[in-house]
Amino acid sequence: LPGYAAVTDEQAWEKLENFWRVRLDRWPGRNVDACLSDQEAIKALFIVDHDEEIIRHVNRINQLDLVVYFGAYHNSFASLADVIFPRTSYVEGDGTYTNSERRVQLAQKKIDPPAGVRPLWEILTALARALGHNWNYHSAEDIMSEISQLVPYYSGLTYEKLTTRLGLKWPCDDLHPEGTDCLLAEDAGRRFQFIPAGWPGQSLAYDQEIQKDFPFKLVVGRSNYFWHQNSVMKRTFIPKREYNALLLLYPRGFVEISEEDARRLGLREKQLVRVVAESAEVRLAVRISRDILSGMLYIPYFIDEMIPEFLHRQVVDLEKNEEFFLPVRLEKVG
Repeated sequence: LPGYAAVTDEQAWEKLENFWRVRLDRWPGRNVDACLSDQEAIKALFIVDHDEEIIRHVNRINQLDLVVYFGAYHNSFASLADVIFPRTSYVEGDGTYTNSERRVQLAQKKIDPPAGVRPLWEILTALARALGHNWNYHSAEDIMSEISQLVPYYSGLTYEKLTTRLGLKWPCDDLHPEGTDCLLAEDAGRRFQFIPAGWPGQSLAYDQEIQKDFPFKLVVGRSNYFWHQNSVMKRTFIPKREYNALLLLYPRGFVEISEEDARRLGLREKQLVRVVAESAEVRLAVRISRDILSGMLYIPYFIDEMIPEFLHRQVVDLEKNEEFFLPVRLEKVG
């Protein structure tokens, strides 16, 4: 629930219901995969922007009665939508952003949006009213005010306060009116267990059943310069510059390998290899890295084609593997 309230917290449910004057279903919700995998779960889909996860369900999305997309940029999902609501970008409207440091920062409109383009909160408010709900928001500040009333960690946050400060870290409440620099520092009763995750030069043990045919463990993840189909990154100068520079070096993407494994296999920087999994394969250039453990490989998916051509075919394998890696092998090309 909002503000890290547990779904088992009945008082948290009642607080939301009393404020919104609605009855809320007591269920924890499901992720995108669970919703779209269930043929009877949904008939319509409202998507605000999107990430790579949603695209792999194209066939299921095409079967829905209604698909609505809210976004500031055209991307691969927009072509699947029956209705598109253009929304303002981050420089065309007001609001707040909370980063991974817990810092809540005020964002104020820098340029006017094109004609007919409205902030997301305004579009959703109009839709709610058209459906018979009394949503009474007139500004982004109204929404921040509601958040501060419903989320204890945000209870001390106001637009007035954020305007005069370079952001505040939640919790920001009566006890911490200027925010909290170090979270949990005063909580003497809470303890965390630290588990060794390896060190440079350490080799990982492999499952004997897969070691022969697929001796490497492949981890996939984001690149620093490719995020959510790159709709925003490729329109931002510095990330776009760095992305294009990386693209010149590795136009079809790359697989990172440890120095030790590269020497053992006789691989050189930018050499073309075939990464072979049980269900698919992909050709990539080698990138030798000191950050990779022996026996591991890493592929950042910053190339559009890598997602449908290779990663989507491995979805079942990735989801059933608790360690979230793919058993693969490397083969030289040519």
